Amino acid sequence: MSKKILFVSYFSGVDGNVMAEWADDRLRGFEVSGDFVHLVTGYGSNRIDARNSRVHKVPSISSDDFAHERQLRKKNKQHLRPFFSCIAYFLGPFVRWITSWVTHGGTGGKWSWITFATPVCCWLAFTQRFDVIYSTGGPPSAYIAGSIAGILTKTPHVVEFQDPLLGAKINTNLKKQKITMLVERFLVNHSKRAVYVTEKAAIDARQRYPVLGTKIVASYPYAWRFNITNKLRSSRGIGSTIRILHLGTLYGSRNLDRFFQVI
Repeated sequence: MSKKILFVSYFSGVDGNVMAEWADDRLRGFEVSGDFVHLVTGYGSNRIDARNSRVHKVPSISSDDFAHERQLRKKNKQHLRPFFSCIAYFLGPFVRWITSWVTHGGTGGKWSWITFATPVCCWLAFTQRFDVIYSTGGPPSAYIAGSIAGILTKTPHVVEFQDPLLGAKINTNLKKQKITMLVERFLVNHSKRAVYVTEKAAIDARQRYPVLGTKIVASYPYAWRFNITNKLRSSRGIGSTIRILHLGTLYGSRNLDRFFQVI
């Protein structure tokens, strides 16, 4: 049965961005299922309305985040609204400083995006009456905007953590860890499902929040089925070379140990 979904992701429709590719894969999955989606995403997205989706592009206030969004819009030859530019010009430097101070330099969360994204999500949730709110990231600002909209409208919220917020090599600052744990607990507590993309990350989360363990699940990312022809198979004989490229960071438990074991 098709559903009406509010999908929240700061990154979507951005070429060469793994978090955007991830979100776009989810959108393709919704499309195949026949679901109708309202997407709330960053101002720099190149996505447009489609038959089964509506796109709502929301800007950030922080000067550094808005500068990146402006750069993406120029690249995509999209019109830049003067109103948003004025807000970023006058308030952006202060917002950038305050978010950097509060998060101890952790500006990757796109925290200023919450300012506009949250009311947009709430307005859509009140007027459209969704079956579910699904947020993913990337930047955790999408989780918070989706969670607040879910709480206020009593709409089930599914939060998908592309990367764990906490881990052995993540947020080593003790104060930052405590704040992050409060945020994560809030998100898991007010969600219908909290999705982690490895079993180990889900197990660690259940150990942190045993009372909320039934909400926490693991769901590995998937790849679309590619049509590998017999001709392609036969073109690579024994002793041929295969080039494999890894894009991303490596640290702690995020390593290539299992990959090397397989080959």
